[in-house]
Amino acid sequence: MSLEIKVPPVGESISEVTLSNWVKNDGDHVEMDDVIAELESDKATFELTAEAAGTLRTAAKEGDVLPIGAVVCSIESGEAATPSAEKVPVKEVSSTIEPAGADAPKVANAP
Repeated sequence: MSLEIKVPPVGESISEVTLSNWVKNDGDHVEMDDVIAELESDKATFELTAEAAGTLRTAAKEGDVLPIGAVVCSIESGEAATPSAEKVPVKEVSSTIEPAGADAPKVANAP
């Protein structure tokens, strides 16, 4: 499942922001409330936080000017977030159990 993270409204008179810095990189695992990017408006700089845990997928580049409501990135959770495991060949093990014969040690019976 993928959750889109959008530019939040930051004030009545502000219609766009600049993505000034990615704090996390594309493909990084993030936890809920981790700071993932810094956005800058005419009046202030603020932090964009992860709204869920998962793998970060960036949709904008540093320096991009984004309107309020634009998708900045997405966070993939569940199976989509886990990188596919490298397939490792499984070695088949065969074992032969031999019945106890004359060579088997004798166990003394307790009186």
